[in-house]
Amino acid sequence: MSTENAAVNFSELVNKNKQTLARLKESPRLLLHRRDGEDLVLTTAARAEQDQTVVSAATRMLAALARREPGSTELLLDILPDAFPWVRFLPEPDLHAFAVDLVDTMRAADSIGNSASVAQMLIAWQHTAEVYSDPELLAALTRDHDEDYGPVPAATGPRPLRQKASGKSASLTQPRPKAGRTSPSKPTRTPTAPGSPCARIPGRPPERPDTTS
Repeated sequence: MSTENAAVNFSELVNKNKQTLARLKESPRLLLHRRDGEDLVLTTAARAEQDQTVVSAATRMLAALARREPGSTELLLDILPDAFPWVRFLPEPDLHAFAVDLVDTMRAADSIGNSASVAQMLIAWQHTAEVYSDPELLAALTRDHDEDYGPVPAATGPRPLRQKASGKSASLTQPRPKAGRTSPSKPTRTPTAPGSPCARIPGRPPERPDTTS
């Protein structure tokens, strides 16, 4: 059996599922490439349980080593650069903090059977080491910014309008009118005296009186 993961397209699993699944006998995992999403890893339940058992055992051994004696912490700090070479860029206080964080996070993750938090923690500490490795970047991120960038402009956008609908108050939005423009008003009937032969509406020609009678 090969120790390398085989890679196939996801379409092969859909169209030739038996032949594709048979490749798990030759490889511990199958990497499924997808066009419209993130790649997937396919393995058997037995192998997934074995991987979790190994990770859990390593976590417990590391936690036991860190708690055993005060000198064991120094041993852990000595072996960390071999496992994570980027820790050489961390200052000594941060290196101690990373060692404690590593053991505590691994123990917590093992208790729930999910190692995602460990991966996130390692990535965060690695980014911290990358900052310390670049003097210019470190100076830019740690210097004091005393400049005043001025007042924050007021937010612009639609303003809320409260209106009752079906016996309840409904929140609507009404666009703000642009400067220099006014909202058109609905045409209104011009009041006339009783018995007047015509009534004029703005925008329409006056009506002619009926002279047939």
